[in-house]
Amino acid sequence: MNFNQLTAIKGVIAASSFILLSACATTTATKTPAAPVAAATPDVSQPTSPIGAFVIEAPESEPAKAIPLPARGSVASVVEKMESSPYTLYWKEDASYSYYVGGVLDAEYKPGAGLTVQEAKADDTGITCKFDAEGNLSTATVRVDQKSSEVCSQLMFTLDDELSD
Repeated sequence: MNFNQLTAIKGVIAASSFILLSACATTTATKTPAAPVAAATPDVSQPTSPIGAFVIEAPESEPAKAIPLPARGSVASVVEKMESSPYTLYWKEDASYSYYVGGVLDAEYKPGAGLTVQEAKADDTGITCKFDAEGNLSTATVRVDQKSSEVCSQLMFTLDDELSD
């Protein structure tokens, strides 16, 4: 087959397709009558629980009790603040926390051992207050009299206030 014959065949196919398509477009389709649509009545029934269904009730719980905050100036308050304050230094070698207030006090806390607060005085005559793990003032390092008790109490309030800032 040569090129002329192929072109002639294509022309014949194109012409016959054109005639068929135009004939299909002019014929009308026969319609069959549609079946009537069934009308459903709306469902008005109430939902029911399946057999054996039961309601689970949550047990009554008591309201959570707030943990009381330690008293201001107490050993527990100071220790809690020393452990979380960004200004307290943690010494890894000693596993201790230290805090220094220039010219006022120097404090060191070792978990399990206790808290030591020393009054800072230029001539080293300041009182050293040592508190045990339970928060009691130790009599081993300081004689517990009225004056030293008041100074230790004042140092604890000062330290607590400084750590609160």
